[in-house]
Amino acid sequence: MLIAALAALLTLSSALVVNPGAAHAATTYPCGTAWPGVYGTIGAHYYDPGIGEGLGCPTNWEYDGWGGNREQDFQGGFMHWEGSINRAFATWGEIGRLWRTRCGGLNGRLGPPTSDEHDAYWNGRYVRKSNFQNGWIAWDKEYHTLTAADRWGNYPC
Repeated sequence: MLIAALAALLTLSSALVVNPGAAHAATTYPCGTAWPGVYGTIGAHYYDPGIGEGLGCPTNWEYDGWGGNREQDFQGGFMHWEGSINRAFATWGEIGRLWRTRCGGLNGRLGPPTSDEHDAYWNGRYVRKSNFQNGWIAWDKEYHTLTAADRWGNYPC
Protein backbone atom coordinates (compact mmCIF):
# COMPACT_ATOMS: atom_id res chain seq x y z
CA MET A 1 0.00 0.00 0.00
CA LEU A 2 2.78 2.42 0.94
CA ILE A 3 4.74 1.57 -2.19
CA ALA A 4 1.68 2.19 -4.39
CA ALA A 5 1.10 5.56 -2.72
CA LEU A 6 4.74 6.57 -3.22
CA ALA A 7 4.63 5.48 -6.86
CA ALA A 8 1.49 7.58 -7.44
CA LEU A 9 3.11 10.57 -5.77
CA LEU A 10 6.24 10.24 -7.91
CA THR A 11 4.14 9.99 -11.07
CA LEU A 12 2.19 13.11 -10.12
CA SER A 13 5.29 15.10 -9.13
CA SER A 14 7.11 14.23 -12.37
CA ALA A 15 4.28 15.85 -14.35
CA LEU A 16 4.90 19.19 -12.64
CA VAL A 17 8.16 21.09 -12.77
CA VAL A 18 8.71 23.56 -9.98
CA ASN A 19 10.04 26.96 -11.02
CA PRO A 20 12.99 27.31 -8.64
CA GLY A 21 13.85 30.95 -9.35
CA ALA A 22 10.52 32.72 -9.11
CA ALA A 23 9.42 34.63 -6.06
CA HIS A 24 6.85 31.88 -5.50
CA ALA A 25 9.09 28.81 -5.25
CA ALA A 26 6.13 26.42 -5.33
CA THR A 27 4.77 27.78 -8.62
CA THR A 28 4.29 25.00 -11.15
CA TYR A 29 5.72 25.43 -14.62
CA PRO A 30 3.28 24.56 -17.43
CA CYS A 31 5.82 23.88 -20.19
CA GLY A 32 7.37 20.73 -18.73
CA THR A 33 10.96 19.61 -18.52
CA ALA A 34 11.74 19.91 -22.24
CA TRP A 35 11.70 23.72 -22.06
CA PRO A 36 14.16 26.17 -20.45
CA GLY A 37 12.93 27.68 -17.19
CA VAL A 38 12.03 31.19 -16.15
CA TYR A 39 13.35 32.82 -12.99
CA GLY A 40 14.02 36.13 -11.26
CA THR A 41 12.00 39.20 -12.23
CA ILE A 42 11.26 37.82 -15.70
CA GLY A 43 10.01 34.59 -14.12
CA ALA A 44 7.85 36.41 -11.60
CA HIS A 45 6.28 38.55 -14.35
CA TYR A 46 5.75 35.46 -16.55
CA TYR A 47 3.36 34.14 -13.88
CA ASP A 48 1.34 37.37 -13.72
CA PRO A 49 -2.20 36.87 -15.10
CA GLY A 50 -2.29 36.91 -18.91
CA ILE A 51 1.46 37.22 -19.44
CA GLY A 52 2.55 33.57 -19.66
CA GLU A 53 -0.51 32.70 -21.72
CA GLY A 54 0.37 35.44 -24.21
CA LEU A 55 4.04 34.50 -24.44
CA GLY A 56 3.85 30.72 -24.47
CA CYS A 57 6.82 28.59 -23.40
CA PRO A 58 10.39 29.92 -23.30
CA THR A 59 12.66 28.98 -26.21
CA ASN A 60 15.92 29.76 -24.40
CA TRP A 61 17.29 30.75 -21.02
CA GLU A 62 17.65 34.39 -19.99
CA TYR A 63 20.61 36.11 -21.61
CA ASP A 64 22.48 39.40 -21.29
CA GLY A 65 20.83 42.02 -23.42
CA TRP A 66 20.79 45.64 -24.40
CA GLY A 67 22.27 48.10 -21.92
CA GLY A 68 23.28 45.42 -19.40
CA ASN A 69 19.69 44.29 -18.96
CA ARG A 70 18.32 40.75 -19.37
CA GLU A 71 16.12 39.21 -22.06
CA GLN A 72 14.35 35.95 -22.75
CA ASP A 73 12.60 34.67 -25.87
CA PHE A 74 9.32 32.74 -25.86
CA GLN A 75 7.23 30.90 -28.45
CA GLY A 76 4.96 33.90 -28.92
CA GLY A 77 7.06 36.86 -27.87
CA PHE A 78 9.83 38.33 -25.80
CA MET A 79 10.49 39.57 -22.27
CA HIS A 80 12.90 42.40 -21.37
CA TRP A 81 14.09 43.11 -17.83
CA GLU A 82 15.00 46.74 -17.18
CA GLY A 83 17.58 46.63 -14.40
CA SER A 84 17.44 50.32 -13.52
CA ILE A 85 13.84 49.94 -12.33
CA ASN A 86 13.86 46.16 -11.69
CA ARG A 87 10.81 45.53 -13.90
CA ALA A 88 10.16 43.16 -16.77
CA PHE A 89 7.98 43.96 -19.80
CA ALA A 90 6.54 41.56 -22.38
CA THR A 91 5.92 42.08 -26.08
CA TRP A 92 4.07 39.55 -28.21
CA GLY A 93 1.66 39.08 -31.09
CA GLU A 94 1.44 41.62 -33.91
CA ILE A 95 3.05 44.39 -31.87
CA GLY A 96 5.97 42.19 -30.87
CA ARG A 97 6.52 40.96 -34.43
CA LEU A 98 6.56 44.50 -35.86
CA TRP A 99 8.85 45.77 -33.12
CA ARG A 100 11.39 42.95 -33.55
CA THR A 101 11.35 42.65 -37.35
CA ARG A 102 10.72 46.04 -38.94
CA CYS A 103 11.42 48.40 -36.03
CA GLY A 104 14.78 46.88 -35.08
CA GLY A 105 13.86 45.54 -31.64
CA LEU A 106 16.04 46.60 -28.73
CA ASN A 107 18.59 48.28 -31.01
CA GLY A 108 15.98 50.03 -33.16
CA ARG A 109 14.70 53.57 -33.03
CA LEU A 110 11.96 52.76 -30.49
CA GLY A 111 14.35 51.10 -28.03
CA PRO A 112 13.31 48.66 -25.28
CA PRO A 113 9.73 48.21 -24.04
CA THR A 114 8.56 50.27 -21.07
CA SER A 115 5.11 48.68 -20.74
CA ASP A 116 3.29 45.46 -21.45
CA GLU A 117 0.69 45.45 -24.20
CA HIS A 118 -2.46 47.16 -22.88
CA ASP A 119 -5.81 48.61 -24.00
CA ALA A 120 -5.65 52.25 -25.04
CA TYR A 121 -7.75 54.90 -26.77
CA TRP A 122 -5.89 56.34 -29.74
CA ASN A 123 -6.99 58.25 -32.84
CA GLY A 124 -10.67 57.89 -31.92
CA ARG A 125 -10.49 54.10 -31.52
CA TYR A 126 -9.78 51.47 -28.91
CA VAL A 127 -6.53 49.67 -29.71
CA ARG A 128 -3.88 47.47 -28.11
CA LYS A 129 -0.71 49.43 -27.42
CA SER A 130 2.84 48.92 -26.14
CA ASN A 131 5.11 51.75 -25.05
CA PHE A 132 8.84 51.81 -25.70
CA GLN A 133 11.67 54.03 -24.50
CA ASN A 134 11.39 56.24 -27.61
CA GLY A 135 7.84 55.71 -28.85
CA TRP A 136 4.95 53.28 -29.10
CA ILE A 137 3.19 50.75 -31.33
CA ALA A 138 -0.61 50.46 -31.58
CA TRP A 139 -2.56 47.57 -33.09
CA ASP A 140 -6.12 48.20 -34.27
CA LYS A 141 -7.81 44.82 -33.82
CA GLU A 142 -10.83 45.72 -35.94
CA TYR A 143 -8.90 46.89 -39.01
CA HIS A 144 -5.80 44.73 -38.40
CA THR A 145 -3.47 47.71 -38.77
CA LEU A 146 -0.30 48.55 -36.90
CA THR A 147 1.05 52.05 -36.31
CA ALA A 148 4.45 52.80 -34.81
CA ALA A 149 5.59 56.29 -33.84
CA ASP A 150 8.70 57.56 -32.14
CA ARG A 151 8.70 60.37 -29.59
CA TRP A 152 9.76 62.86 -32.27
CA GLY A 153 6.56 62.32 -34.26
CA ASN A 154 8.10 60.14 -36.97
CA TYR A 155 6.77 56.79 -38.15
CA PRO A 156 10.01 54.76 -38.21
CA CYS A 157 8.73 51.31 -39.15
